[in-house]
Amino acid sequence: MITQRELGWLAGIVEGEGSITTNPLGIHIAMSDLDVMQRVASLIGRPLNAATRSANWPARYKDSYKLQVHGPLGASWIMTLYPLLGERRQAAARAALIRWRSIAIRKPNHAFRAASCHPERMYYSKGLCESCNKMKQYYKHRNVVNPRIEGFIQSVGKV
Repeated sequence: MITQRELGWLAGIVEGEGSITTNPLGIHIAMSDLDVMQRVASLIGRPLNAATRSANWPARYKDSYKLQVHGPLGASWIMTLYPLLGERRQAAARAALIRWRSIAIRKPNHAFRAASCHPERMYYSKGLCESCNKMKQYYKHRNVVNPRIEGFIQSVGKV
C-alpha cells in the first residue's frame, strides 16, 4: 500500500521530470538517476525501460531511463496524483482526461463485433470481415475492380 508521503514524492517527480500526454493518455517520466527511477517503477508497478543513449551525445551525458504508463492505468495515476500537482499540470491532466473520456471505449478482445459485409463474421477492418478485406486489398493492388466488393462498399458508403 502506497503512503501519502510516497504519493507526494511521486507527484513531485511527475511535476519536475514527467509529462502528462494526451495521445495516448498517460504519464511519461525520464531522468538519468537510476535509483530514483527504480523507486518510481516500484511505486507505480510498471517495468523500467532500458537505458537509452543517443549516438551523438557527448561522453559527459548520462544514460536516460524512462517509464511510461498509458491507458486506464495511466488515467488512474493521473487522477490519483491530480490534487498534488501544480496548477499547470492540473490543467494538462484535466485536458488529457477530458479527451480520453470523449474517445469511444474499445471492446475487450473477447467481445464480438460483427462485420457489416457478413454479420455472422467478426469485424476485421473498415467494416469488413477478414476475407472481404483481403479480397479488397488483392484487387486494389492489381488495379482491378471486383464487382462484389465494390458494389458492397458503395452500398455501405465506405471507400
